[in-house]
Amino acid sequence: MGKKEDRQKLLSKWSDRISSSKKWREQIEQEQKWETYIDANEGKYDVVLGSTPVPPINEIFAYTQTSVASLFAQNPYISVNAKKTGTIEGSIIWEAALNYHWKELKIKAEVELQIIDGLHVGHGWNKVGNNVKTSGDGDQLHLESETLFSNRVSWRDMFMNVGCRNPPNDNLWMAQRIYRPTEDVKEDYKAAAKLTGSPHPALDDTLRKSLTWKEDINFSALWEIWDARERTIYLMADETLPDFLEEPRPWPEDLKEFPFQMLKFNPIPDKPYPLSDVAPWFPQVLEKIKIFTQALNHIKRWNRQMIAKQGTMNQSELDKFEKGIDGSILFAKTTGDIQTAVKMVDFGTLPPDIYMILDRLDQTIDKIRGQAGFEQGGQAKTQSRTVGELELMKGGSGARTDRKVDCIETHCENIARHLMFNLKQNCDLDQLVKITGNEPQEILQAFAAEGKYDPVSKTIRFNSQDIAGEYDVSIKAGSTLPLDKMSRDQILDRTIQLAIPLASTPSLPPFLTELIKERLRDYDIKGLQVAFDQQGQLMAQQQQQQAQSGQMQDAKVKAETDKRAAQAQQIQTNTEITTLAAHAKAAGVLPLDAKI
Repeated sequence: MGKKEDRQKLLSKWSDRISSSKKWREQIEQEQKWETYIDANEGKYDVVLGSTPVPPINEIFAYTQTSVASLFAQNPYISVNAKKTGTIEGSIIWEAALNYHWKELKIKAEVELQIIDGLHVGHGWNKVGNNVKTSGDGDQLHLESETLFSNRVSWRDMFMNVGCRNPPNDNLWMAQRIYRPTEDVKEDYKAAAKLTGSPHPALDDTLRKSLTWKEDINFSALWEIWDARERTIYLMADETLPDFLEEPRPWPEDLKEFPFQMLKFNPIPDKPYPLSDVAPWFPQVLEKIKIFTQALNHIKRWNRQMIAKQGTMNQSELDKFEKGIDGSILFAKTTGDIQTAVKMVDFGTLPPDIYMILDRLDQTIDKIRGQAGFEQGGQAKTQSRTVGELELMKGGSGARTDRKVDCIETHCENIARHLMFNLKQNCDLDQLVKITGNEPQEILQAFAAEGKYDPVSKTIRFNSQDIAGEYDVSIKAGSTLPLDKMSRDQILDRTIQLAIPLASTPSLPPFLTELIKERLRDYDIKGLQVAFDQQGQLMAQQQQQQAQSGQMQDAKVKAETDKRAAQAQQIQTNTEITTLAAHAKAAGVLPLDAKI
C-alpha cells in the first residue's frame, strides 16, 4: 500500500463502495418513507382534498413527545461489577467515573435525539471516542488536546456495506460522513490542499444566493471509514483527491467492535434497517385528517350558503358576505321585506357516521401504536370511565413500553462500555472524578485513608492501576423512568405505613435497612435519604448509650453482690470463731473469762 498506484487503487475502491452503499440506503429510505415521518412530526402532512385547506392533526408530534418523556426522563444509573481480574475498589471507581462523565458530557440530551430517530426512522446512532489534536510531524509531533466525547450521529451520515443483516454486529465496514468547513480541512491536512468544497446541504438556493461571504458556507464532506477485516481506519474526502487525508491507522488494540452504537425498537429479520415506530399507523392518521377536514368543510360550507333575489345585493356586498368578517354591514337594494328577499339555506346536519369512523380510527391507532390517548394528555373514552378501567388500558401498553425501555437501557450499556474502554485507553496520568451519587460513607472513608478521596471537593483520584482488570457494566433497571407526584405519594404512604410499627423497635434488621436505602436511592428522594441516615445514626447512639448504661448497671449490681458476699463471709467467719471458742472453753482449753 506504500506505492502511489496501490494507494490510488484503494482510494478508488472505497469511493465505489461508499457510492454503492449510498444508492442502497437511499432506495430503502424511499421505500420506508423516513423523511415523510420526520416531516409529519413537524406538522407537514401531504394531504390534499381538492381546493379545501387541510388542517393537520399532529398525532406524530404528540406520540414522539410522550414517548421520549415516558421512556427517558432521567439520567440512567450505571452499575459496575468486578469480573475475574477486577477489584471491588476498581468497580467503585468505575461506577463513580462513568456516572460522572455521563452527566459531564450531557449524554442524556444526545440519547434523547437518538430515541427520536428510532421512533421516526427506526434507528438512531451514537459514537464514542476521543478527539485528538496534534501539531507538527515526525520527531516534532506532539499532542495538543484530547477530549472524550459521546455524540449522536445522524442516520443520514451513517453508511455500511451492502448485504449486512444485523448492523453493526455483522458489518464488514462502516463509514461516517463528516461535514467540516473547507478552510479548516485544508489547514489540518496537507493532502486537502486542492479541496474546493461546496455549500452545506442544509442551505437552500435562496438563502445561499443571499449570503455575501460565501466562504462561511463552504463545507467539505469527509469519510471516516472503519474497516473490520483489515482493522484499519481511513479518512478520505468526498471529492476526488490523489490520496487519503491522513495515513491509514490501525484500530485500537483492544477494541473488538465498531465505535458506533445502534438503537432500534422494531428489527425486521434478515433486513438491516428496522421498521419505523410510526409507519404501521401512519395511514390511519392520514384518513383521520381527511375525515376531520370533511367535517369542518361541511359545517363551513352550509353556514355560508344563501338564496337571494337577483339584484338584492351588488357584488361588493356579496364579497363581504362570503368573507364572513364579524361586524361588517351589508347593504341591500330591496325596498320590501328583507326576509322575503334573502333566505339562508337550512343548516345541514353532520352525518353521524363521521363520529363513529373517527372513534374507530382512534381505536385502531391506539391499538397499533400501543399508546393510549390519555397518556398524551387527552380524554380517554371508556364504558364506565372508572379509574380501574383506565389502569387496565394503561397496563395494556405496559409490555410494549417495557420492551422499549429495555432497548434504551441496553443502548446506554453499550455507550457506557465504550466510555470505559476509551477512559482506560487514555488513563496515562492520574485522573480525578467527582462523586455525584450517594456512595456509602465507609467506602469514602476507605478511599480517604489511602489518600485518594478529598471530602472538600468530593473527588476521587485514581490511576490506570486502580481501574485495571475486567468489569461488567449494566444500567439499573428503571433508573431512566419518570417519577411523578402520584408515584412519590404512594412511596411516601408505604414508607409511613412501614415506619409506624417499626418506630418503637430498638433497631431495624440489616436486610430491611438496606432495602429501604435502596428504594430511596432509586427514587432520588434526597430529604428522606438524609432523614433515614440521621435516624440510623440516632438509633445507633441510643443503642450505644443503652449498652453503656447497661454495663454500668451490671457493674453496680456486681459490686453490690460482691459486697454482700464479703459481708456474709465475714459473718460466717465470726460465727465459726465464736463456736470454736465456746467449745474450747467447755473443754477447759481456754479460761472461762477469755475474750475472743
